[in-house]
Amino acid sequence: MTNLTNKNLENRFRNSQKRWQHIEQTGWSVLIQDDGSWNAVITFNHIEPFEFEWKVEGLYCRTGNFFSETGLQVLVGTNYSENESVYVDLILDLINKNIENFDQLIDELEFRRFWWRKEVGILAPKLALGLCGELIFINQLLDESKSKLITAWTGPEKSRHDFTFGNDLDSKINFEIKVSGSSEKPRKHVISSLSQLDTQDSNKLVLVSMEMNIDTSGSVSLRGLIDQIEEKIELRSIRELFWEKLSEYGWDPRHPDYVFNVNFEEIQMYDVHSNFPRLTGNIISLIGLDERIGIKEYTISMLDLEGFVIKDCINRNVQWFRMLK
Repeated sequence: MTNLTNKNLENRFRNSQKRWQHIEQTGWSVLIQDDGSWNAVITFNHIEPFEFEWKVEGLYCRTGNFFSETGLQVLVGTNYSENESVYVDLILDLINKNIENFDQLIDELEFRRFWWRKEVGILAPKLALGLCGELIFINQLLDESKSKLITAWTGPEKSRHDFTFGNDLDSKINFEIKVSGSSEKPRKHVISSLSQLDTQDSNKLVLVSMEMNIDTSGSVSLRGLIDQIEEKIELRSIRELFWEKLSEYGWDPRHPDYVFNVNFEEIQMYDVHSNFPRLTGNIISLIGLDERIGIKEYTISMLDLEGFVIKDCINRNVQWFRMLK
C-alpha cells in the first residue's frame, strides 16, 4: 500500500508534460499522451516481452516498449476524457494491490470491467447484510462444488429464492438465506413475499438463518469474503460469472467496504415443510382472506423450531451438501 491518494495520482498524470512519471517503489509509470489519452505502465523486469492486446469500451491494455528495452511493459490506458476520475481510481487500486505478475494484472482488469464507466452507487445496509449472508453461504460450501454453487446463485437476479439446485421437481432444492441485523431473541426474519417460502416448485426448501450486524470492529468484510471466494474459483468463466452476479447485486469495488460481526455459532438450517410457520398463496386461499387485503411481506419468529433444524449446519459439517452434487 502506497501513500498515494487519488488527488496525488491525478496530479502526477496532469503534470507529466509528455514525459513518463515513474512512481517510486511501485513499478508503475504514468503519462498523458499528445492525443489526450491517459496511460499507466507497469514493468515486470524478469519476464521476457511478448505481444498482447486487451480492450473493452474506453479501456485498453497492451504490451510494448514504451520507455525501456528491458522487461515486460504493460500499458493500461483510456481515451475517454469523461472517465478520468474512474480511471485514476482503477490505476490507484492496481498500484495498491502490488501486482506481481502479468496474469494477476489481467485478472484484475477482467474483474473491474464489470464496473468500468458505471456511476458509483451506494449499497444500502440492508442489501449489504443480505449479500454478506449469501457470500458466507457460498464461501462455506465452495470447496464442495465450485461451478455448481456459483451457477445456482440466483439471489442477484431477484429470483424467488437465493440458490436453486436442480431443474425438475423431484431433484430441485432451493435455499433461502435470511439475515437478522439484531441480536434480539427469539430471532426474527422478514419474508418478502407469499412465494418465498412456498415449496410447490421444488422437492426441498431450506431456510438458512444468520445473525450479524454492521460493525467497523468486526472480523468479516464484504471485500474479504469476495477475495476468499475468488481464490477458490479456478475456472475464469466461473470467476467472471461470479463478478457479473456481484455487479447485478449492486456491489461495486469502489464502494466503501462493509464490515460485520457474524455469529457463526448460531447459523442454522431449517427444513421448510407443511408445518413450518409461513404464509403462502395457498394458505391465504384456504383461510379466505379478503382479496382486497394485500400482503407484501411478513415476519416470522424462529422460536421453538428445533424440530425443523437440519443438524449438519454449514458452520459445522458440510457433508450434507454433497447430496446437491
